[in-house]
Amino acid sequence: MEVKSYSRGCKSSYRRCALRVATCFRTVSEDAALVIAGMAPLSLLAAERQRRIPPNRLMREETLQKWQQEWDQSSNGRWTHRLIPELKPWLQRRHGQMDFYLAQIMTGHGCFKAYLHRFKHERNPYCDSCGHDVIEDAEHVAFHCPSFGREREQALAPNTRLTPDNFVATLTESKEGWAAISRMAASIMKELRRRERLRREQEA
Repeated sequence: MEVKSYSRGCKSSYRRCALRVATCFRTVSEDAALVIAGMAPLSLLAAERQRRIPPNRLMREETLQKWQQEWDQSSNGRWTHRLIPELKPWLQRRHGQMDFYLAQIMTGHGCFKAYLHRFKHERNPYCDSCGHDVIEDAEHVAFHCPSFGREREQALAPNTRLTPDNFVATLTESKEGWAAISRMAASIMKELRRRERLRREQEA
């Protein structure tokens, strides 16, 4: 019983650390938070230690492969998985620090009407700009909503289109790319927060 309790305590503390490193909302799944934070699952790290030898490059490669399998098979954090399907390029990047705005885009947990509607903080999940047949979620605002076309254009080279498939590649390609996407995310999320506050004032 004590061992199980200790294990639960360790996992809970590890999850909180991942959420802080990833600057995510507390509602983000552990699987997604660990990936964004670049922290391997505790169970895989424990398996390394059980071998009673110092972790080496080969062992870490095996751990990464197992983590990739778990990430692919998980039912949690599927939006984050769409953006980061392959762990290795994300984990081995040499630049880029997560922030609160970028984390909202990459997890789907943030000032999106679809997310807020899940917790009954919004009357509906639809985009105010695009009408009642378009869900306002992370994918819509970051990649499709005309309201944020200027932000996307400013973040990209001419004649380049940002998509979920090239989002992380754009982030990890260069420091400049990371900075540009981070600015885009901040601009979008600040505007969504402004709209949310305005709706609250109108409803009061």
